[in-house]
Amino acid sequence: MAAVRNAAVGTRRVSLVAGTGTRARCGTLAKSLAVTPQVWFAPLPGWNGMPYVGSTDYKALFDANAPWPRVAGRTHVFKFYTQWIMQPDAGGATDAELRREVTALKARDIAIAIEFGPLTPEGGCGMDVEGFMGGSDLALPMVRRIASVGGTVGFITMDEPFAGAILNDGPTACHWTVEKTAREVARFVREVHAVYPSIVIGDIEPLVGAGPVARYEEWMAAYRKAAGAPLPFFHLDLDWDRADWSASSLQLQAYARGHAVRFGIIYNSALASSDAAWLAAEL
Repeated sequence: MAAVRNAAVGTRRVSLVAGTGTRARCGTLAKSLAVTPQVWFAPLPGWNGMPYVGSTDYKALFDANAPWPRVAGRTHVFKFYTQWIMQPDAGGATDAELRREVTALKARDIAIAIEFGPLTPEGGCGMDVEGFMGGSDLALPMVRRIASVGGTVGFITMDEPFAGAILNDGPTACHWTVEKTAREVARFVREVHAVYPSIVIGDIEPLVGAGPVARYEEWMAAYRKAAGAPLPFFHLDLDWDRADWSASSLQLQAYARGHAVRFGIIYNSALASSDAAWLAAEL
């Protein structure tokens, strides 16, 4: 197996021949999105003039000889952010840059995800609140732009609709019920699927403060009822300073798996000046 893994570094698939003579059998190994666990890679670009700035070497990831062949061979999904896709005139990707990135991901057999807030503000509520980015009217152009340069969006990760619509207590907070939020999210999913039925649409939510884990279980149950199906996946964005983050994560993982929801955790860090500092950081 070690020899197979080493031979597969940086490749899309590997063909094997086992046995000799009349007993020889051929087979092809390919990266599968059905495996567990999966590795999703979601680096922030080094935007110009954007509020969230990430890796200064972001663009180098897509070089043909970029020094991450072993990691690329084990990465299943790469996630793009809204600003990078939809704001080429404000520091985002040009058509040439986006085409280069999509081509590089295809060569590495890595699927594409985008992150998007699925809710639409109502009468002022939801303005500048995470989770509220304008619904399918703005999400679909993101999918189309990636398609225009030869890419296929396989996943949409909804950016904190539960936290934004229900837990947020800012000046433009909506304070929606869990039922209303679930209905609005289910409507977004239906509208996207009416155009792109194969896209898998799941959720990201932050586990912040000291709120009870049961509220997130209530959210998953409400969505399941509104949509007639469970969330395909649930990614947890942790507050690493929360004292019970480990126990709470395990509780949510058990609930999600018990209801056919794939569960994942976002591993991130605070700003750091070196790779070693990033890995050693608590956040």
